[in-house]
Amino acid sequence: MIIGENDYYVAAPCSVVINLLHCGEIHSAFFMHRVAERKTLPDGNRRPAREQGATSSSLLDWGKIRKMVLAGDAGRFVKVLSSVQSAGKEVETVVGDKKRVVIADDQYVARGFFEMYVKMSVDFELAASLATAEQAVEYCRKNPVELVIMDVVMKQGLDGLTCAEAIKNNNRNIKIILATSTAEYRWIEKAKKAGIESFWFKEYDESSLLEVMDKTMKGISVYPGREPDPVFGDTKKSGLSSRELEILRELTANRSNEEIAEKYAIPVSTVKQNIDNMLLKTGFTNRLELAVNAKNLGLVVHDDNMKK
Repeated sequence: MIIGENDYYVAAPCSVVINLLHCGEIHSAFFMHRVAERKTLPDGNRRPAREQGATSSSLLDWGKIRKMVLAGDAGRFVKVLSSVQSAGKEVETVVGDKKRVVIADDQYVARGFFEMYVKMSVDFELAASLATAEQAVEYCRKNPVELVIMDVVMKQGLDGLTCAEAIKNNNRNIKIILATSTAEYRWIEKAKKAGIESFWFKEYDESSLLEVMDKTMKGISVYPGREPDPVFGDTKKSGLSSRELEILRELTANRSNEEIAEKYAIPVSTVKQNIDNMLLKTGFTNRLELAVNAKNLGLVVHDDNMKK
């Protein structure tokens, strides 16, 4: 579709974009297109695309656009989105040797978000969009695939990290990007050990997904340079010690003080002291508030909670 007065050509259905705006899934998006060697100009002439620039990109402020949509003041914007078919016929898309991409995410909106990124790229094509990680393993076993983008936490079946390892065991040539909307950082080392090429934090990464995809396919491994540091009550994640985060992770899985003490071979009094310290730092009133807020935020994720 074409967005705005500057004619940005985006290979994504209008319905996907509007759904993402309404759900607040995206606040910014990187759009790019490549036109064919020749393009029909407004004056009716056809000139080599290189004279105009074969590639064009723009960062659109989706936060403002989303406010317009929700406020009911986006009639002209929506009209532009839904009236682009005739104008789009003037563009000849370059079709080359595109890389086949498999998406695996249990969230419908997130899958739509990933699909949009793949479809608006001239270098990739969507091979399959799947709701479970296990489906991705089976698909990659039977079909040619160059790149897999997979969420770590899944509602059903095995988690994305486990299935990414299975895909690598079946075919080392398939490149994989693991993604998560949580702030759980300990998966990074596990992913590296499994030979996963890249890791992308949906909510916290400064790089766009397209950037990560491009670099990954060029043989450049992309991992976050620093751990996400979301606000947690009156503090941030960085305000909690590694021991406190370990205990907090156990609390999200409803572990008792005694169970936590046994797992880490520490006195029960030490567990209680760490919980009291976290309550003091965050301003929460009890361990239940600590656990619920940490789980909802995705601050830490227990292995038992790898399934949503």
